[in-house]
Amino acid sequence: MRNKIISINLIYINDNPKLKISLLFKIEKGVSIKKFFKYKEVSDVLKKISISKHKFGIFGNIVRDDYILQNHDRLEIYNPIKLSPKTRRNLILSNKRKSSWNHLIFRLLS
Repeated sequence: MRNKIISINLIYINDNPKLKISLLFKIEKGVSIKKFFKYKEVSDVLKKISISKHKFGIFGNIVRDDYILQNHDRLEIYNPIKLSPKTRRNLILSNKRKSSWNHLIFRLLS
């Protein structure tokens, strides 16, 4: 019996343009994400990326590494979060306060 071959689109976007990946792979049906990353063709492409630190998604929905890939899935590798949403909001707010304070001083002095 022949195993069915499926197509998987692998996407990884990073701040570094040299690490952007968008590739199509042909694999056997019934492969999990964990097993997919062990394929030589995939591991060669991802050698500069530490997969254990990342989360994965299929068409924008986070999935575990035991998810069985389906034909035409778009497997996305998500970067770890650097700032919590609360910390990010506080930084934006403090920058707005500084900016409006500087703007007010500039208007008073001119």
